[in-house]
Amino acid sequence: MFLEAAKVCHGIAEFSVTYKDGKQDSHTTTPDFYLPRHNLIIEVKSSRKDFLMNSNIKYIEAGIRKIGFKFYLWM
Repeated sequence: MFLEAAKVCHGIAEFSVTYKDGKQDSHTTTPDFYLPRHNLIIEVKSSRKDFLMNSNIKYIEAGIRKIGFKFYLWM
């Protein structure tokens, strides 16, 4: 794995984040990876156009940033 090869301290996030979508409905997501040293959450998603058009990723990002984490989308 890339993070291990780069010797970056990381882990599977053991917490969830609540966010609101465009209709203000609440949802919960569990981040893919958390880098505690950098206070960074990494979400790994498909680059398929149909996914990007129909995903809540911008709302997930907003929810993650709102509670103080940095955010990176890896596609």
